[in-house]
Amino acid sequence: MFLEKVFTYSHKWRDYLNMIFLMIVMYAIVLWCMALVISLPQDRNVYGEYLSDPTSVGAYVSTLFACTPHIGVFVALAFFFKRIHKQSVLCLVSASNVVRWKRLFVGMGITLLVYALLQGLPILIHPEGVEFVFDPSEFIPYFLFLIPLVLVQVAVEELCFRSYLMQAVAIVAGRVIVPVIISAVLFAVMHIQTPNISSLGIMLGVCLVSGLMYSVITILDGGIELSTGCHFVYNMMVFSVYDRGNNPALFQLNQAPEVGGYAIAIEVVVSLILLLLFSLIYHWDWRRLLQKIEKPESV
Repeated sequence: MFLEKVFTYSHKWRDYLNMIFLMIVMYAIVLWCMALVISLPQDRNVYGEYLSDPTSVGAYVSTLFACTPHIGVFVALAFFFKRIHKQSVLCLVSASNVVRWKRLFVGMGITLLVYALLQGLPILIHPEGVEFVFDPSEFIPYFLFLIPLVLVQVAVEELCFRSYLMQAVAIVAGRVIVPVIISAVLFAVMHIQTPNISSLGIMLGVCLVSGLMYSVITILDGGIELSTGCHFVYNMMVFSVYDRGNNPALFQLNQAPEVGGYAIAIEVVVSLILLLLFSLIYHWDWRRLLQKIEKPESV
């Protein structure tokens, strides 16, 4: 059982306070260094400009600010988790303490297929709404630049929200569904700090739905590999499929769509389809979501 892994390592509250403090410090250090390295040669506050308008600093710089600080959190987990919690950090990856690489790629492949179908059909039906702006000389380098940064970004978010947070909540939660909901809500709230949000309500709605999906996948599959694959594809699409004002992209919207309810509805449909497909492939037991969280007798 994935949540019950928390009982196999030191889970005192001071352990969590120390670990969270180190993650925040490492995140801030990497962000500060990145801002300094980029801003000093140009003699201006590039990070401040990014916060005001991410499109004003260029695609590469805005991507660095969005993703690179997560490296600090990853380093904190890699180097300090075992020292503080007296257990391998792999207990945050899966119930078996190993990385199931095949599941990561299955999550990527199936999620890409589902999003391609659901996002591609409207384009085929109403091609006048978008313009194909793919420029290989600009898009391919940017896409390759994105892959490692986005992979680190989503891996850290899955480790923090779907693993570390849910296992911590499991200590005091009565049933599995409690950490699932808390993780999803905090995941959505975390995205409030995203610079230049056009609609806070849409952002919260989409992130809440996707956060619930990632949490349910993690619980039913006993690890974060599938959810990391799903999350990776989604974030890569956000960064590269549509022109956001400064990024090489595949498509440019010719008119501003009414995206409010549509964006949330698409995320709901995608989540339900993915959960159904993964459930059929891996034969999940959905009763797990309503089970009690109990400390294993062997611990």
